[in-house]
Amino acid sequence: PSWLEIKKLRKETAKRLYMVALEYKPDESSKEWKIFIDSDLKYWYRNTLNSLADPKHLYPKLIIEKRLKPAIKEINEKTNLRMELVKTKEGNYCITVEE
Repeated sequence: PSWLEIKKLRKETAKRLYMVALEYKPDESSKEWKIFIDSDLKYWYRNTLNSLADPKHLYPKLIIEKRLKPAIKEINEKTNLRMELVKTKEGNYCITVEE
């Protein structure tokens, strides 16, 4: 990961999401890829983003509205990646990433 890009980000969730996006990148030639979020959003948020949030206070709507969307907005504004949170046909979520 580019440490200069990560340094621009203020929110801890945005920093971790940026690093996860680069980990999921399939290869150097790909300009677009997806990060699929498990059906259990609480589990994915705690484990993938290394959140220390108390699980009993984690509600899917709160995770999406208060954590993921602001983090994605900050990444889009301050880094070279463009992300979008998309709901899949199965009712789960995925994050599309474009470089």
